[in-house]
Amino acid sequence: MASKSKLRQFVQSPQWFWTFVLSLSICVLAYLVNAIFFEVRPNTPWGLTYGALAALLMFGAAFWGIRRRSMSFSPIRSMQWVQFHVYGGALAFVLVLMHIGFRWPQGGLNIWLLILTLWVTISGLFGVLLQKTIPRILTSGLALEVNYNRIPVLITELHQRA
Repeated sequence: MASKSKLRQFVQSPQWFWTFVLSLSICVLAYLVNAIFFEVRPNTPWGLTYGALAALLMFGAAFWGIRRRSMSFSPIRSMQWVQFHVYGGALAFVLVLMHIGFRWPQGGLNIWLLILTLWVTISGLFGVLLQKTIPRILTSGLALEVNYNRIPVLITELHQRA
């Protein structure tokens, strides 16, 4: 039971988390089967497939930023976009590694693209960690919780006391 509450502490949507775990398992299993029977390199059909899937997920994750800035109507709720952004971005990084066959790339541009992909993924996951822990730390020392609608009344009371 403790592990379930620990998971709930960091996972906002268990459905998205388990979908990510299932998708990751399928991708890794497919990669292992491909690696046993074929050589997986970026220019092989399997490598190109992994790269195309990674690119699709990256574009999908990037649409969160576009949707957030445009504030246009979307049939998909904002929370769903955020979940796809986080889990799709993490899965895209794994697919990039599968695309290159878990080998260090050759050439300066390829190395920089891998480093930037790693940086974006790690910084994004670090941001999620901060988003989950900082509010909990800030509110741990509070003895009183204030209703948002009562703030003007409380400010008036404080002015009168002063």
